[in-house]
Parts: sequence; structure tokens; C-alpha cells
Amino acid sequence: EALKLGTRIILLRDGLIEQQGNQDNLIFEPKTDYVKEFFGIKGFKATLDEKLMTKAYNRILNGEITMEDFCK
Repeated sequence: EALKLGTRIILLRDGLIEQQGNQDNLIFEPKTDYVKEFFGIKGFKATLDEKLMTKAYNRILNGEITMEDFCK
């Protein structure tokens, strides 16, 4: 829900800031393994077509699919 509503997100780990930024920063530029694992993208390396990525991103924002659906 924070990804849909928030413009700035702070991800905490043990009471400390792990990463902060907008949803694009956290999902597409995770700074640590914890952030990658939190969003279920650990080890996710791929080259994605910009049009496909934009379509998937919009569907996630609209609640049509989840990140888990997209990363299968």
C-alpha cells in the first residue's frame, strides 16, 4: 500500500533506515540485500524492454498484479 500511496518511502530494519526514496528507487535500485529480499527481487537480473516495464509498472500501481506476479 505504501508503494501506491506514498511519494517517499522509508524502509526500516531493526529501527534503522535501510533505504529511503521513491518507489522506483526502492524497487529498481535496491541498495542492500535486505531491500532486495523485502521486495522479492534478490538475484533478479534481467534486461527489460521499456514498454513492457512501463506496462507492468502501471499494472502494479493499479493493483491489477503484484510484484510477486511480475517476477515469476
